[in-house]
Amino acid sequence: MMHSSTETLPTDTSIDTIREQAVEWVLRLEDASKEELRINRVELGRWFAEDERHRQVFEQMQSIWSAPEQKISNHKQSKKILANIGMLAVVGIMILQMPWAYWTANHHSGIGEIQTVKLDDGTKAMLNTNSAINIKFDGKQRQIELVRGEVMVTVAKDLNQRPFTVVTLHGKAKAMGTIYSTRLHEQKTVVKVFESQVKVTANNSSDEMVVRAGESASVDATKVIKLDPVKKRKPDWAHNKLLFNNASMEEVVARLNDYRLGTVSMSTEVANRNLRFTGLLPAQDSDAALNIVADSLGLKLTKFTDYRVWFKNR
Repeated sequence: MMHSSTETLPTDTSIDTIREQAVEWVLRLEDASKEELRINRVELGRWFAEDERHRQVFEQMQSIWSAPEQKISNHKQSKKILANIGMLAVVGIMILQMPWAYWTANHHSGIGEIQTVKLDDGTKAMLNTNSAINIKFDGKQRQIELVRGEVMVTVAKDLNQRPFTVVTLHGKAKAMGTIYSTRLHEQKTVVKVFESQVKVTANNSSDEMVVRAGESASVDATKVIKLDPVKKRKPDWAHNKLLFNNASMEEVVARLNDYRLGTVSMSTEVANRNLRFTGLLPAQDSDAALNIVADSLGLKLTKFTDYRVWFKNR
């Protein structure tokens, strides 16, 4: 298992710092041009020479980043849940949790599933976990309706110059030749732009904003608000990975719950320790992700079937 090497690492602050640096190096190499790659490799060699642990931690992070997608875990997980608590109960829970619009959408991804859809015009739409979209293409427009969750689009050029827009119940994000993500929340929609620019407009007002690469914005029904800058790289989940940088256990547990059938929790004793986690986790192999976190922080996993999992002190 790719997480086993983390057991050899101590969890002191210096190692946490090295993990942060190693993750940043992995991402720098991923995004680099040929010229940047040459320069980065020289600088990376210098970083390795500073401390023998640098190479070890970097190779661990890189092995996780480069690992192929693993979809078996969630499939096995689903089968175990069905065996443990009964098919009708699980189906009933899922139906109650998911709105009818999710089930009737043109495309939808399950919990812990990341799905790529190639549209008729060549555009790629990548659905994050537990997401749903409707496709509405005609002679005048190209439109994706985001019903649930998050979608990242890599917009293709259109010979007929039809505009491309992602719409939600709060507003719309019109592409201007670009790569961007749109995430639907209960009270707002968040747009992040990774390449070129996007015009974001509120549904019930004339408020709008042009969001450029490296920027993000939120929109509700009446206003558009600029948010904190983002990296000009595709989000971690688009690489089938989950990136954490000095994240609290509350953040880690919350995000793992987005990618796992059932519930991940932690004991009060673990919560009171104020632990922080830095590293990369596989987005589509939640069992491996849980083990990596537990091994890195010296915790144990307690399961009441695969449907309920707790982090506890060893």
